Amino acid sequence: MEVEIKERVNLSNQIKVNRINQGYSRQELGELSGIAKNTIRLIEEEKYKTTRLNVIIALAKALGITLEDIIVEKMVIVWEIMI
Repeated sequence: MEVEIKERVNLSNQIKVNRINQGYSRQELGELSGIAKNTIRLIEEEKYKTTRLNVIIALAKALGITLEDIIVEKMVIVWEIMI
């Protein structure tokens, strides 16, 4: 068996998944982070062209996750080689 970890940058998906997993609405995350709920919506819908680092940091802090966790989507792939 071989395990491979693939990483890709997917900020919009990571914000949305972490927000939903923690049970926050966009409004609640906005209140916790100081970021407007409309900005969070635009980021999640990939309609926000450039997301500033201070916004990413505020969202990560409000979600209680690291910058790496909010930026990088990790996929674990397990390969089973049959001989």
